Amino acid sequence: MKLWYALAKLIGSVPSVETRKRLQKCVYLLQSKGCAIPAQYGLHLYGPYSRDLAEATDELVAEKVLQETEVLIPNVGRSFSYEVSDRGRALLDDYEKSSAGQDDLGSIQPFIKDFVQLNQVDSRRLELAATIAYCLHACGDWKTATKRASLLKEVDDNDQMIAQARGLAESFVT
Repeated sequence: MKLWYALAKLIGSVPSVETRKRLQKCVYLLQSKGCAIPAQYGLHLYGPYSRDLAEATDELVAEKVLQETEVLIPNVGRSFSYEVSDRGRALLDDYEKSSAGQDDLGSIQPFIKDFVQLNQVDSRRLELAATIAYCLHACGDWKTATKRASLLKEVDDNDQMIAQARGLAESFVT
């Protein structure tokens, strides 16, 4: 599957994606569920992070496929949201008329509903869930993964938020 297509198709399935971090975590959890989005991830300060995904997002903004909106948040910094532009929708439509586009559509379509769901999850729980899923891939069991994620994120591993995040992660890890 082409990365540009997967990103544009996913982002186009919702009114907008608020924050780069949200996009990173949503895509990681979709990968954990089996979505073949070609992006490599490593662990970063805010959980799983893909430079591939960040660069592809920047390229899509530069090519005017995605519209990026910057918001200044007092005492925090900048935040960016994304939506598919009219040009992007036209490119998606044209690509989906090709045989490669039909194949990619078939690969991403089962995950659209999941992306819509993830886009509505509280950002802290989403970050924790993605971090737990990342730790699970490294250690192999849920208890250890939850413990590691709670240490990394400085959350008590008995906290209700970590339990909710683990439940979310469990629903996405295959």
